[in-house]
Amino acid sequence: MLIMENEKVLTNSDLISYLLINNIGEDMKGMIRPKGKCSICQGAFVEIKKLGFICPEHKIVPKRFLIDLFYKGQRIRLFSDKQGQPLDTYQRALSLLTHINFELKNHIFDPLNYIKQELEKFYVTNLLDKFLDFKINKIAPSYKSDLKRHVRIAKNYFGAKDVREIKKLDIVNYKDYLEKKFQL
Repeated sequence: MLIMENEKVLTNSDLISYLLINNIGEDMKGMIRPKGKCSICQGAFVEIKKLGFICPEHKIVPKRFLIDLFYKGQRIRLFSDKQGQPLDTYQRALSLLTHINFELKNHIFDPLNYIKQELEKFYVTNLLDKFLDFKINKIAPSYKSDLKRHVRIAKNYFGAKDVREIKKLDIVNYKDYLEKKFQL
């Protein structure tokens, strides 16, 4: 990277000052909170605005975070994102909170999209299991083993993907996967 003479390189202290002075994200709804306490002193973590949490004495950061949010009079506490990934970094939690605020602003926020128990209902593997249970006794015995095999292959390919997030490209990629794997 070439830096011109009159360009100034942004340092960490410049970045921190910029973030604190310009109040970026101050109007966001919800809070990021650390999950747990310092593993050495059991003290609470201290927040450094827009940068994260730390134990000031031992310089330890939390391993998990949560988003605390009030929506339509209910308190919602989120521990993972839409894909079920735990909020294990401050950046991941901040990114999720920013996305939630975007959804709130555009009136498309649905807390059920973030609650893991609700998400599991839409995992491809779970829906394929339900489909197999429903369909297996309604087909001819000669097709049962083929149906089980096809369902097993689809479950292995898609895994815990949310069926609502499957796009046309995912189906095309699955078709290519089947053709390569089974030489169709």
